[in-house]
Amino acid sequence: MDVELVNKNDVWSYIWGNMKYSSQKFYALNFRAVKPTVHYLWLWKCKAVSKMKVFGWLLLMNRLNTKFMLDHKNCAPPNYGLSCVLCQSTAVEDLIHLFFLCPFAQNCWNLLGIAWDTTLSFEGMFIRAKLDYQGSYSWRSFFMLLGISGSKGMVSFLIKKFLFVFLEATLKG
Repeated sequence: MDVELVNKNDVWSYIWGNMKYSSQKFYALNFRAVKPTVHYLWLWKCKAVSKMKVFGWLLLMNRLNTKFMLDHKNCAPPNYGLSCVLCQSTAVEDLIHLFFLCPFAQNCWNLLGIAWDTTLSFEGMFIRAKLDYQGSYSWRSFFMLLGISGSKGMVSFLIKKFLFVFLEATLKG
């Protein structure tokens, strides 16, 4: 193998072919193999305010502080109990129960004409709902309906009522 020596100064450049650093290009390079699932793409591309997107992301990642999650993190107060505060049943207050299986939550969804298929996986529920209600609801609406106020009318009323009852019951419990 022949090597030819050239009497020139070395030039430093980044792997993307530019001498200027860009955090955006560095991030894209490092995470180029990561392919997010479709419901995360829907969430981050929807035209909603950031707090709705963050709430939706926390919901999809199962990181909302339900009683079950607080107990799992060893953050629940002593004698706190895991039962749902909204329906006063013995059901464990986890994410699926609180937003989809609790009779209170189901009544809220029924008023809006939305039925969730709880036999599917959590991600499957969102994909099915997105496909079933594609013409009547936007992806932004799903996350608004799941707990963040910001719109007018019936949706805002139901969300505020849901959050009021939830907070009231949580503070009592």
